[in-house]
Amino acid sequence: NPSDGYFGRTISCTIENFYAEIVIVENEEIEITPHPIYDNLCFSSLSELHKTLELKGYYGGLRLIKASCKKFYDLCLEKQLENKLDRNFKIYYDTNIPMQVGLAGSSAII
Repeated sequence: NPSDGYFGRTISCTIENFYAEIVIVENEEIEITPHPIYDNLCFSSLSELHKTLELKGYYGGLRLIKASCKKFYDLCLEKQLENKLDRNFKIYYDTNIPMQVGLAGSSAII
């Protein structure tokens, strides 16, 4: 959240043509699907891996999805809703919000 770094002194607005979407479907096990661009795990060479890390860094949406799932689990336990934890799912995300430009892409995924 950008306002965290500026003590609430920010202006917020909506910008058209950008989105973040999370899809959850029932599944036999918990499965988090990496985003094909932001969570790329396959590279044609060590050089491509290096270039990707230089441009995009080490972070993608997987850590956000995992953290959200952990927080949901903790909340269910806190609110005594353990019965909500007995179904598994597959979760994946898509976004076209550019990384590292200050458009709160991480917040949109969460």
